[in-house]
Amino acid sequence: MSINEIVESLIAQYLSERGLKESLAAFKLELNRTFSDNGDLLEERLYDIVEDRYKFLDLKKANEDDIQALNNTVALPVWKLPNPVIGEELVPLGSNLVISTTVGNLKLSNQTSPCIVISTSSNELQIFDLNGVKLAGFEKVLKSISKVVLIIEDSPLLLCGGMDGHLSILDVITEEIQSFQLHGRLLSDMKYLPIDESHGYLVSIGMDNNVTLSTIDFTDIKNIQFSKSQFRMLTRPTCIDFFKFQKHFLVIANRVDTSLISVFMVNDGNELVELCRLSTDDSEFSSHGFQVGALAHHITDEKLLISAATNHIPYMRLITLVLPDLYELIDYWVKEEGKDTDGDLLSKLRSLSINQIHEQQFTNKTHVIRNVILSSVNTSAPQDKYSVQQIATRDSKNGVWIFSDDGVIRGLNLSSGTIIEELKSHEGRIKSAAAFTSNDGDELLFTSGATDRRTKRWSATPPRPSSG
Repeated sequence: MSINEIVESLIAQYLSERGLKESLAAFKLELNRTFSDNGDLLEERLYDIVEDRYKFLDLKKANEDDIQALNNTVALPVWKLPNPVIGEELVPLGSNLVISTTVGNLKLSNQTSPCIVISTSSNELQIFDLNGVKLAGFEKVLKSISKVVLIIEDSPLLLCGGMDGHLSILDVITEEIQSFQLHGRLLSDMKYLPIDESHGYLVSIGMDNNVTLSTIDFTDIKNIQFSKSQFRMLTRPTCIDFFKFQKHFLVIANRVDTSLISVFMVNDGNELVELCRLSTDDSEFSSHGFQVGALAHHITDEKLLISAATNHIPYMRLITLVLPDLYELIDYWVKEEGKDTDGDLLSKLRSLSINQIHEQQFTNKTHVIRNVILSSVNTSAPQDKYSVQQIATRDSKNGVWIFSDDGVIRGLNLSSGTIIEELKSHEGRIKSAAAFTSNDGDELLFTSGATDRRTKRWSATPPRPSSG
């Protein structure tokens, strides 16, 4: 649509919402144009755009004497040494392309040890120790190539997200497989967090536009119980992150054609509720200038910081934001709904009508929060329109690792906004990567190349000899 058509659609939407039927009819007649119920509507309402503008002007006036007002209240993490600098090639994989790389503590036989699990383009799963010694392998035991593989910590179970949208749970000891349908089409990413010793949440996104929250019961690993709920996005989700903050499970997600990050909370009915959308582009009152391809989080001083890797060309940008307090977000909804509720956060959430919405809509009232950007830096990581962004946080040592198309791993110091480390890992782009901190506190990076078909390990110290 042209700019004029967009403005006209916004006006028609506003008149319709206000119930001004005669004015809307006259507006259509004078323009000689009709407006469908949904087709011509935009993501943001005219009211929201004007409200955002007034909020921006208020913020500008309040901060005109201190342009770093927000930055002065939230400290960005400072890079800490040591960090990985020693690179070693692990076992070569021949002509196979690595699709997914994950690292975690996996139970093999009666022993639990840190392992690397790699899925390949030939539908293989290969398990290595941290020095690259092969421990196990599975050839074509799954119906579909695994796009994402996750390890259930200290168990023999692998969660394998297939390109057919299925979740396959593989027991590496018994080789038994249990499968569940997550998405109608390709599954593109998933994250797992435990609830307790025998239950966990799995959040996944797929080409069917859904963010799926699955509740998995591992009480009997031979008969795993599974249930799911879905939240449908307006367009295809591009990335997710999943974490626990202020004792509650939160999901953040971006989608195609928007720079807004949706923030979801898991309610006590094991469903996703969209609390708000965070703006990553306050300089323009537009949400379509770019999109986010990867997300990571940092929890520091009771603040939750979110780092978002963008699809800017020719170089990726990394935007870091601070998430408002959860009670502030819920109180906003209480005020918006005109309800007076007491109780804890989940009780308030349960009482709101948004608790019943399981898809994004053009006309919903989801709050867009601005003025939460702490930094926006050029990472010097080259990319084009086909690039897939990959980043990882450094756990307690702070900072962000960026895995680039030129085969270089870049370490970004969030506090200064500078690249503090560059590790040449591959000839050509990095296809998959994983960061891991061992029980001994060693920080390790594992990468696989798309062109050279090599897998490398990066560490701060030479590797320890393999046990056994």
